[in-house]
Amino acid sequence: MVHTCNTKLTQIRLETYITVLIRCINNDTPIRKRFSASEIVEILHYGADLFLEEPTLIELNLTDDGLIVIGNLRGCIHSLLRVFDEFGLPPIKRYLFLGCYVGCGKQQIEMVVLLTLMKLRWPEHVILLRSSHETMEVINTDEVPSTSRQQHFAEVCQSQFPSQANMYLLFNQMFDVMPIAAILSKHYLCCSGGVSQWMTCLDNIRDIPRPIYAKKIKFLEACLVADILHAQPNNSMKKTFEPSSTGISYMFNKRGLQLVLRALKLKALIRNGEKSYGHVPDAFRIGVIRNFDDDTCYTVISTPNPHVSSCSTIHLVCSYKCHAIEEVYQPEDRATTLMAICYRIMSRLRKSFDANFIERSRLEVCNWCANVPPSYFDIRARFYTHRDMDAWIKRFTYNWAQADEIFQLNDKLHESNPANPSHEGRRIRRSAELFPSFYDLRFLEGGNFSRGGTFRVLIDDDNDEHQQFMKTIYPHSHHLFHPEPFSTYDSRVLDVDMTESIDLLEEEGRIAQIPCVKAFLDCLFCCFADFESRLREIDDEDEGVEF
Repeated sequence: MVHTCNTKLTQIRLETYITVLIRCINNDTPIRKRFSASEIVEILHYGADLFLEEPTLIELNLTDDGLIVIGNLRGCIHSLLRVFDEFGLPPIKRYLFLGCYVGCGKQQIEMVVLLTLMKLRWPEHVILLRSSHETMEVINTDEVPSTSRQQHFAEVCQSQFPSQANMYLLFNQMFDVMPIAAILSKHYLCCSGGVSQWMTCLDNIRDIPRPIYAKKIKFLEACLVADILHAQPNNSMKKTFEPSSTGISYMFNKRGLQLVLRALKLKALIRNGEKSYGHVPDAFRIGVIRNFDDDTCYTVISTPNPHVSSCSTIHLVCSYKCHAIEEVYQPEDRATTLMAICYRIMSRLRKSFDANFIERSRLEVCNWCANVPPSYFDIRARFYTHRDMDAWIKRFTYNWAQADEIFQLNDKLHESNPANPSHEGRRIRRSAELFPSFYDLRFLEGGNFSRGGTFRVLIDDDNDEHQQFMKTIYPHSHHLFHPEPFSTYDSRVLDVDMTESIDLLEEEGRIAQIPCVKAFLDCLFCCFADFESRLREIDDEDEGVEF
């Protein structure tokens, strides 16, 4: 379908859309009965325009009225409306959504469309962030987009608008330009996943271009996006950062979080969540979790089950330069029906509609209509995974990796038995462990007088594997771990743009460093008590393989 948006989205049309949609929700009427495919597409395109006007990193100050932070909703429209019923509609209250708008609920489209309409009507009072659910990233070997395989959002789009074959792609076209993080009063970092070892300054987030496609941004920027959307806190982990078992991003412990917050000059992380982590029992799968038993990391689990109306939020208040966090839990109340909530919201809309409105219009043809998502749209990576890091190492630092016994062993076992994926999985995980050091080693060459020698945050820990590695390779460098990491000097050179596969180091230079790398790794393995246990994980059937 060739679609052309109207040149103007008037206040009357926008408010009519909101009113009609709430009536659809109240009457349990499918959205396709009241909205045409063209109207939905137009809403998505105006939403994409508005998101692009905002920065990748939203920065705002808390007011005395406070801010409501909402975590995962997963398509549960009942929980969303209960929050509005409890605190009030914009502009009476300001809301920050951490993402995860789609999930298992049957009203996922209604969820996204309603929030987009509210964003268009009250742009300063509704802040929408993108989460890992709002991606089409291929994360499994079956190469099925996560939003289709896990949350069935594609099937919902197809069932609601069967005549619009690419409706699912059009939703993701808007998702690709949404902001991914927010800073509140220079105090809180808010995002879907968590912190990254490459968060050395806020400019590294600010400068990520949108729409976000891994091949259009720098390699470390794509890794940074993966961490912002997917990183997880782990209270039982000893290392500051460790590859996640999901094959995407890294986990971080309390020390890792503290180092990043110190580099960013912030105090706490507020993140999205769907499950418990580490020490948190299953009984607390809904609510606000303090992951490290202090005030540095909050996981907001708003709606663990899209089929119930219970909901949990955070109310952030700033008063007299002091910040306070209040958890608000709304248990399921069968006596309070969705119809009653919709009726109260409808009665309050007129007052909310009295707020000033900025009319949105286009002088030219809609750019989104002119760029309909192509058929290959769903396989363009939005960020890089451990598999991509493994491919990078095999292409650019394979000789160094061969000096690592764990990498070499699993690489050869995989070559001898490619039908067994476990060896490849262990090699990929090891690649994710080696990647931060190898990337620094390849491009920074130990640092110099004007910059540090790492793209990561400064980890002042003598037991850090990365520091030991770099000090072994460059024993005479005095600038390896300068207090100001390299990328804080100029965020435009966060790393080297690998989209064109630029080879910056001479092959002879890399080969000359292999003995140093091997000597370091041999020494390191002797120090790790768990090295033998890691090798025992190799399947018994492969014990007789000869190299």
